Amino acid sequence: MKEQRRVKTRINYSAHVLVSSSTGETIKGIIRDVGTESIYLDLDPIFELDEPVNLEIILLGANSQLTIKMPARVVRKDQNGVAMRFFTPLEWLPVFSCFPSFKLDGDNTPQDEGSTLTFHSSNKTAPFQGDLSVITIENLMQLVGNAALSGELQLTTPSNSAVFFVLKGTLVYGYLEKNPMKIGQRLIQENYITSEHLQECLTQYKGELHRPKIGKILVEKGYLQQDDLEKEIKEQIKAIFFEVLSWQEGSFLFSIKKISSDEGIFLEERMDHLILAGIIHLDNLT
Repeated sequence: MKEQRRVKTRINYSAHVLVSSSTGETIKGIIRDVGTESIYLDLDPIFELDEPVNLEIILLGANSQLTIKMPARVVRKDQNGVAMRFFTPLEWLPVFSCFPSFKLDGDNTPQDEGSTLTFHSSNKTAPFQGDLSVITIENLMQLVGNAALSGELQLTTPSNSAVFFVLKGTLVYGYLEKNPMKIGQRLIQENYITSEHLQECLTQYKGELHRPKIGKILVEKGYLQQDDLEKEIKEQIKAIFFEVLSWQEGSFLFSIKKISSDEGIFLEERMDHLILAGIIHLDNLT
């Protein structure tokens, strides 16, 4: 089990942390690395193993300050510092990849001036964004999944764009602006319906004021089974995800939003599973 924990995403980072014990004692430490489940600090090891503490992680920007408060407990002490495990996963982990580290002596000039990743801390639902030449789509998706975020991820390249919706780190839906194969064409290719069936339903779709989805019309007319529709929509979402994994240039914007999957047909699959399947898919194409 210990071997598996070390494999999880960890990010090297330098920032001040205030550590408070239940007795009210507070001391300052410096982050050495951080993950979704734990943090390792350069800190005087005065706290006892299993002791509960409160952490205040302080990120200083050029014109603002972001403080992340997390409860944790001490799990390891050594000559270099102290490791602490969060009581709940750190949902703000992507901030540490997209928000640049700053010098700790009061000079807020970014240490990595070449980074184009930014985090906007002007409101509670602030997005983070960046360049896909700085962070790969694979790593970006991994961070969103590990942090169990909910929201909308927009990806833009010179030739196309994609939008994905995630719920607690799982992919629920996605679409391409320029999709070479829409769901109706996919259903024809897989021999579920004929082109005549699709044309008939498209005509009905255009003639209705409150337009239902094409798939729903196909099911209502008896041309398609609901289970087959759900299967193909999920396969289409996966195909879009696999295509986007190959993008190597462009930009991304993630907006933290409340996402609901109560209605409609959604994928709801873990990011790490999709990334692995996508890598295998891309390897098979080469």
